[in-house]
Amino acid sequence: MANAPTVFISSTHEDLKIYRQAARDAAVASRFLLERMEDFVASSQHPPLAACMARVGAADVVVVIVGHRYGWVPDGAGTKSITRLECEEAVRQGKEVLAFLADPSFDWPVQLKESYRVTEAIDKGSFDPNLVNEVQRNIAGLADFKAWLNSFGIRATFTNPDDLRGKVASALRDWRDSHPEFTDAPPPPPLAQSDPTVYLKYLREQTAWIDIRGLQVGAGKAYRFPIEDLYIPLTTQDAPPSRDLSLDRQGAAVELEEALSHHRLLITGDPGSGKTTFLRHVAHVWCRGLLDAPSHAPLLFPIFIRISDLAEHIRNCQSKAGGPSTQTEPSWLPHFLTAQNEEFTWGLNEAFFREKLNSDSCIVLLDGLVEAPSQRERDTIVRLLESAIQTYGNCRFVVSTRPMAFTRLHGFQDAQIEPLEPPAIKKFVEHWCRRLFPGDAAGASRHFDEFSEALHRVEIRRMARTPLTLTAQAVVHWNEHRLPEQRADLYESILLWLAQARETRPGRVSAERCLEFLQTMALAMQKHPRWRLVEVSKGWVSDVLPLGFVEQEEVDNGIIVSEDGDIHFWHLTFQEYLAARAIGSQPDAAQHELLLESNEPEWRAQYELLPVNYRLYQPEWREVMLFLAGVLMYRGKADGLFSAVLDHLGEEPSLAEQARCVGLLGAMVHALSSLGYKPADSRYREFLDLVLGLGVFDAKKAVPIDFQTRLEAAEALGQTGDPRLGREENWITIEGGGFLMGAQSKDPKQPNYDSDAYYDEAPVREVGIQTFQMAKYPVTVAEFERFVESDGYFDERWWTAGGFGTDAPEGWEEQAAHPNWPVTRVNWYQASAYCAWAKVRLPTEAEWEWAARGSGGRMYPWGDEKPDVTRANYNEGEVGHATPVGLYPAGGTPEGIQDMAGNVYEWLADVYAPYGNPSEKDDSESNPMRVVRGGCWYFRARYLRAAVRYRDEADHGSNTVGFRCVRDVPPNSATIQS
Repeated sequence: MANAPTVFISSTHEDLKIYRQAARDAAVASRFLLERMEDFVASSQHPPLAACMARVGAADVVVVIVGHRYGWVPDGAGTKSITRLECEEAVRQGKEVLAFLADPSFDWPVQLKESYRVTEAIDKGSFDPNLVNEVQRNIAGLADFKAWLNSFGIRATFTNPDDLRGKVASALRDWRDSHPEFTDAPPPPPLAQSDPTVYLKYLREQTAWIDIRGLQVGAGKAYRFPIEDLYIPLTTQDAPPSRDLSLDRQGAAVELEEALSHHRLLITGDPGSGKTTFLRHVAHVWCRGLLDAPSHAPLLFPIFIRISDLAEHIRNCQSKAGGPSTQTEPSWLPHFLTAQNEEFTWGLNEAFFREKLNSDSCIVLLDGLVEAPSQRERDTIVRLLESAIQTYGNCRFVVSTRPMAFTRLHGFQDAQIEPLEPPAIKKFVEHWCRRLFPGDAAGASRHFDEFSEALHRVEIRRMARTPLTLTAQAVVHWNEHRLPEQRADLYESILLWLAQARETRPGRVSAERCLEFLQTMALAMQKHPRWRLVEVSKGWVSDVLPLGFVEQEEVDNGIIVSEDGDIHFWHLTFQEYLAARAIGSQPDAAQHELLLESNEPEWRAQYELLPVNYRLYQPEWREVMLFLAGVLMYRGKADGLFSAVLDHLGEEPSLAEQARCVGLLGAMVHALSSLGYKPADSRYREFLDLVLGLGVFDAKKAVPIDFQTRLEAAEALGQTGDPRLGREENWITIEGGGFLMGAQSKDPKQPNYDSDAYYDEAPVREVGIQTFQMAKYPVTVAEFERFVESDGYFDERWWTAGGFGTDAPEGWEEQAAHPNWPVTRVNWYQASAYCAWAKVRLPTEAEWEWAARGSGGRMYPWGDEKPDVTRANYNEGEVGHATPVGLYPAGGTPEGIQDMAGNVYEWLADVYAPYGNPSEKDDSESNPMRVVRGGCWYFRARYLRAAVRYRDEADHGSNTVGFRCVRDVPPNSATIQS
């Protein structure tokens, strides 16, 4: 966003959470960047006061929301709350404070008032007489704070979140208009005189519900939940770089709505991760706001487009020689919207849509890049969108896609949806139970306990990390009072219940026969000779299924959906599972022939695509193959498919073919991990070892293999036990010596000059190092798991004072799915305890930089060449997460140490202090800042330099920070334990 101002939103947190969200929505819609310090009340570990003040200092204007709670009072602040201190700091720095106070006449919930804290303590039996004094002090302080704000002129009072949203947006708009330095474009020309009310009502109704399939047996239709009742916020990573990782919440999840501050956003998420529901939620909120409060709610005008519909529109128009001349012209967007307008009679015209797209008040939500039916059409849509953001430069664009379908969109910020964490899962279950038992608190509580207990098992919890599978589990549990532990079994259960939920009528096929027909349809759509279909006409279906079947099913079949004469599966994963089910029901020879044939090689050659790709390796078939593994496992046929795929490699397969093969089979093995499956064919393990030995991790031999293939092969290796790990030869001797440590940006003629150097990398000074040994790789999940599962993790003797008692690393079950990734979310105490247990230690900062730079003073661990995606896992690579250790061999040091730049930061032994002023050393006993080094998958190239230093709080864990070990020489007999 060009020259965008930043707003700091200040308030108490738990009592004003939905109001903070309303203010955030208003700020995003008003084209402001956000600064917020969350979780003051919810967390017992408050951020440092200096960090809060730094946030205020980084903002251009402050919005303060004041209800009836006083909030946290920092140590040393007297009786002033953090909210008041933030406002006073803003005034001291000459920043304007826009204040919004709860309307005193509004019936505020009593449990959200300061006085209720006393009542709550009495009810819980934890009353403390000192609490009364504290509450009285806070009530007086709150009144004084409001009076102080009055002296600056209150901007407005508010009653509900919608009221606040409109008033904050209006105030920010006025503030921006009075600050011309932030005016980044002239106002757009007036819009055409068209009334969008009909369109907005249509979109609001289309996005108002979440349909839950299979919940009511015999009822015939999906159970409909209002989207606002069941929707739970999704999270992503969104934090700017800073010298202090903990200050910027690096590695902490933030709500996905915050990423909407980016003008162009690509939302990436696994199947069922909630991408579509999120876009529908956003569209619904803005439609509702524009319809309910148009006079003072300058929200963005939402345009929702299914990419499969757009692709089909372009294809149909091209076949009739209609529409724009080429498939990638941005004018296809208004052309498509005009056609939609004619179909749904919104009363608009093409001029209206063109002017909206040219304005800065519009956001286009494009759902499902994966649902464009072929890679060619996906690439076409990508080029169209890249042209559109140039043509419609003021308009916002949000696109959703699956990772496997990802084709990089230049100019878009990537936001990857995080798996659901336990608090979000709990919130969903609470909402679910309340909706199932309206007005019956006891029934809701009982069902909550039963469902929560069923979710307790490890494999079931892992499946609950996406909204779709969590919802499916909720439905299956409601119907069957059990939960399957394997994904294919879960889909079988939910689809069977959907088929059984159909209304019973004379002549209607049974539930099992219905599924057989639908799996035939799914497979026919999946293996269409030119591309996978995700939507088909009724005429097409009648050529595949018995006449009249669709007419019987389209009314109350929860598996397929009929819209405007076309048929599609309710969710793409339903189509993919049923296609796998259809394949699994075929004889072995037919299965293997179908999967190991190519899709129309003449057609692919016609469009100059890559060499023919066998069906089972194509991105559109990846989910089908993972489902098929589960289907065949239950039928005792998994080994036969594995052997057929290995046979198909032939006598002399290339390294790329071998890596592609073991990557796919490894993913299938992982899909069956809950069942303990191991391939019987010994060639699978042999090929894994061969791929390892021949080059997936070799700098030269890896060059002709595309990265995705190498990544999948490395993941497969991790699932079967990575033989590279735990070897004595992984200890690399670093000879001692003297070197110039640090970097400076002031004098190009002096040593270690670097124009990107930060202040705390200077001064450059000579340091002497004794010979030591450093681990070739960061400590992996598999290695740390042995520590967690042994008695060592819970043995106090290995822990530094103040660290013992820390729970297992956050998200440990999720990490366990990737054994050869570097372990993350470990704080400094946990890393140090591991080292003590393994009889090694963390590197000092000088040792780490000596190993990374060498005697020649390299800019990067590999040398002075600029970073690229062959050398390190960093932001430009767009992987979006950590990767197996050693996957970037070209980025290793000359001595062979891997991953010192990118992938994950590494904890070091040292307490952080600027080189030039050691007196600033943080030696706080409670939680000192420790040094981290090395860059990570999240940050950009400039942060991969060997001299870059960062800091983080010792008790802070992040998914961007891990560690590696060193040991003194001569080595003793103890190495990392296995």
